[in-house]
Amino acid sequence: AVATIARGDVRDEPTSAAQRLRAHALDRLAEPWGSPDASQVAQLREQLHARPSFLEDVEPAVAVLAKRAVAAGDASMIDDLIELLMHPSTDAADLEPLVRALGDLGTPEALAGVEAFLRQYHADDAILYESTALTSAVDVLARADAGAQTLRSIVEDPFTAPALRDYIAPRLPEQAPEASDDEGTPPELAALSTPGL
Repeated sequence: AVATIARGDVRDEPTSAAQRLRAHALDRLAEPWGSPDASQVAQLREQLHARPSFLEDVEPAVAVLAKRAVAAGDASMIDDLIELLMHPSTDAADLEPLVRALGDLGTPEALAGVEAFLRQYHADDAILYESTALTSAVDVLARADAGAQTLRSIVEDPFTAPALRDYIAPRLPEQAPEASDDEGTPPELAALSTPGL
């Protein structure tokens, strides 16, 4: 019953109460009953191997699986989470839970997956407006030590969606001002070395 609520099979109306109920059901499904054993991890990995397909009527419960992967804490699932994140048939609503799961796992491989997603879709207005996945990816990388360089390059890319650029800019760390060539040179010597003076 909880799974049907989490998937939106029942109580699928767009009210805030129904949305809170679905989110609560997702949280309950993601909670492990103790640490998962090897067979539970293997079963979860098998479920993560399923790729969304409209033609084959395959629609994995990605948000639930992503939360379970974080709860299991098994790094072997990171590749599947990244593949689901980058898969063109993954529903826009499932992108943000995948980004958040990779951020929560926080390994270099997981963060590299978030970075690849942001680099691939930073100019895609459709993704930006259909999902909070891109802004969540920015938040994940802003918290990571190595994320500043990626975010700076995306801000400087002329093709970046303007709304995303505006979201990233205040999250960039302040850059130290570059040293001037004249720094430490007495003013009279600096004036003598200026062309035309």
